[in-house]
Amino acid sequence: MIAVSGRSGVFRAALSGLFLGPCAAQASALEVTDATGAVVVSVTLPDDGRWCLVWNHSVTGEEVRDCFRTEAGTLVLERSHQIDFSSAGLGHVPGRGTVVPDPEGGQWIVGIDAAIPGGALPLRVGAMSVDHRVEAGGAVTSLSGLAAGRRVTIGAEAGR
Repeated sequence: MIAVSGRSGVFRAALSGLFLGPCAAQASALEVTDATGAVVVSVTLPDDGRWCLVWNHSVTGEEVRDCFRTEAGTLVLERSHQIDFSSAGLGHVPGRGTVVPDPEGGQWIVGIDAAIPGGALPLRVGAMSVDHRVEAGGAVTSLSGLAAGRRVTIGAEAGR
């Protein structure tokens, strides 16, 4: 089961069957590199290769969460949590996952299962007010604290 920060155990248990499944060839770390290719940080992944990119929406300040798994050297977006779909630039794309209400507020889009092209996620890291962060295996790494305003790439590093 994936632990979702701030979510009830009952809700976690109910959702677990919707988006968890076997994963092959997991990476053991995420490597965050800057535009020059220099490593900003390497984040150790749990055995199941799952992690979330979390940030505070720049307009509403509400937490947004995109959760991934590593699989065969690539990143796969599994699910996304949003408080309000009317927030600028956020929402459900028809045919891409299923919307599930979160009893504690907002909505999960589960079953997205979209591979990230090129196996790596480009990101312009926001200021500390946005606080882009990686949550993996119970640990939180603030990308904004390390690289605010910089373009980074988040990719799976196998066999570390």
